[in-house]
Amino acid sequence: MLKIYLAGPDVFRLNAVTVLQAKKEKLEALGYEVLTPLDNTPEQPSALQIANANLEMIHDCDIILADVQPFRGTEPDSGTVLEIGFALALGKAVCTYNNPKASYKKRLESWDENLGETLGGLEFVPEAFGLKQNLMISCNCAEFESFDSFLDSHSC
Repeated sequence: MLKIYLAGPDVFRLNAVTVLQAKKEKLEALGYEVLTPLDNTPEQPSALQIANANLEMIHDCDIILADVQPFRGTEPDSGTVLEIGFALALGKAVCTYNNPKASYKKRLESWDENLGETLGGLEFVPEAFGLKQNLMISCNCAEFESFDSFLDSHSC
């Protein structure tokens, strides 16, 4: 049985337990063993204990299924990005979902336009490859539009 680790900003939701449990049940119905960031966490944990527990679960799984929707900006949650990189370094399969419809370049340009400025007043040129995410994610991960689209294919 393949183990999947669910990465993403769901842990910050007020109803995180409910949301992650629902996703976990759908994946278990497909035959996966599912680990979430809320599993294996001691009572009143320190930040370091949480980080180490999550990395340990990633180390023990076969697939990372990561929610990469823009989180408070144009980019995925930074913790999720670290988890993706860690998993890739370990040779794990990584699937991403909630990839935006607009390309990475279009999102960055829109962000700059909405702010009326560029980062730090400097000119930065977004990657012009038409990818959904930064090339380091898009070129190394299987991308799905939604959690349900991953369920429909359930392969990474």
